[in-house]
Amino acid sequence: QGDERASEAWLRRAAKEECRDAMWILAKLLVEREDRKQAALGRQQAGLLESPSRGMAEAVGLLKRAAFKQDSKEAYYYLGLMHEYGKPQGGVEQDLEEAHRIYRKAARQGYVPAVYNLGLMVAYGRGAEQDYKEAFTLFSEAAERSHAPSMYYLGVLALYGHGCPVDYNSALLWFAQAAGMGDPTVSPKAEAARAELEMALLEAKQVNDRLLEQFETLQHQSDRGPEGGYGGGGWDEVGP
Repeated sequence: QGDERASEAWLRRAAKEECRDAMWILAKLLVEREDRKQAALGRQQAGLLESPSRGMAEAVGLLKRAAFKQDSKEAYYYLGLMHEYGKPQGGVEQDLEEAHRIYRKAARQGYVPAVYNLGLMVAYGRGAEQDYKEAFTLFSEAAERSHAPSMYYLGVLALYGHGCPVDYNSALLWFAQAAGMGDPTVSPKAEAARAELEMALLEAKQVNDRLLEQFETLQHQSDRGPEGGYGGGGWDEVGP
């Protein structure tokens, strides 16, 4: 508690000097504090969760200053989050189109969390027209920066052919890479997806091999003819 207060005091001094990093970090600290307070209220006082909060309103103001005056990619990202899901305690209503617009500002600066969230929005058509090709491009950009969730979604897109051709080998590769990143938010389900796809491909190959074997057997029997000889007549039908 004491360390947090000391950090807050330092951040406030830096924010007054228009330090953009101090502004967004202080805003994040305030939002997390307000979220903890709301979690402590519990469901019995759920109605209070929508009431205005001075701390949340201050956080919104700091983010707007850092974003629109200092062009902070981190501030754009956190403002985008607020607009995507809504923060009524800070006077921010859910607005998917605004979230999309703000995420794009951060994504243009290469901020990976914003690139990923923007990819999700265009993949699902939230706040913009659904565009799998752009989602594929955005996830690829984030995946190049070792972003495990983006790797997972590249696997999903390759599996279903959204924004790219269907490619099971590519899907397996992306699922395996996401699983190997050790990200608790996505690696377990990436490993499950990899294992499930691998099993499905193995079963499909086994079915295909059986069908091919049956076809070859039937073709061989057909070539031999009804009496066990080869089609086209027996040797006795061959003239002198």
